[in-house]
Amino acid sequence: MMGEISTATKEQNSGIEQINAALTEMDSVTQQNSALVQQTSAAASSLEDQARELASLMATFRIDENAASNVSLTHSNTPQQPNAGHRTELTSKEQVRKSKKATADEWDEF
Repeated sequence: MMGEISTATKEQNSGIEQINAALTEMDSVTQQNSALVQQTSAAASSLEDQARELASLMATFRIDENAASNVSLTHSNTPQQPNAGHRTELTSKEQVRKSKKATADEWDEF
């Protein structure tokens, strides 16, 4: 009977050691995850700041809405019918040149 109690005690001790090792490992992984969460939060905050700064920088650029709509029309997938009598539409190269000239005329020195 004493031998059985001794064996049961050793098995319990072994089980408790395994549980302790598992808890220690879980604690370590939890701490690592916590550190990763902090790093991710810091990176997200940094990206948010950079996005705000980029938006602020991009706000200085202005696009003529008429030029933007002309460019989007030239990129459509529908084929355009040639006008036999005379040209009423500018080619895309001419539109770009006209847009660039208008944009260049609007620039001021910094």
